[in-house]
Amino acid sequence: MGSRLEARGLVEPDVVQQTRGAQLSAEFASRDPMNRYADTKRCNALLATALAARWRGQPIDVLSVTPGMVHTRLWRNFPQWYQALTYPIRAVALRSADDAALGVVYAAAALEVDGKSGAYLSDGVEVQPSQGALDTAVAGRLFEVCSEIIGRG
Repeated sequence: MGSRLEARGLVEPDVVQQTRGAQLSAEFASRDPMNRYADTKRCNALLATALAARWRGQPIDVLSVTPGMVHTRLWRNFPQWYQALTYPIRAVALRSADDAALGVVYAAAALEVDGKSGAYLSDGVEVQPSQGALDTAVAGRLFEVCSEIIGRG
């Protein structure tokens, strides 16, 4: 599951390794909640890049899907006054979680995405992730670190 916010995410595999996954970058603890969310989405994008490269030529497709702006509990990370002020707009203008899930279902079931491993989809259309998300050296290193942390390295 991706997010266009991954473009502003920070991920340093060596920090992930040193903290056993508790921090994603040297700045992680001082970043605001939305930027920490962006950091986790950068991780997702990098791991998708690593898996797509790792399984290239296999009958497996690795896809990232961004559902767009969704009305979820993520907004709880904002101040109460901001939540109250923006609630009417969020409730009307943002997608429901059910609507957002349609992109994931499409990625899992549509024949049109067969063979498009490594693609990043938004509403079933391929979009370009950030350059940082496509960095195969960082992606490969992050994959190694995560494998080590979960005991598969």
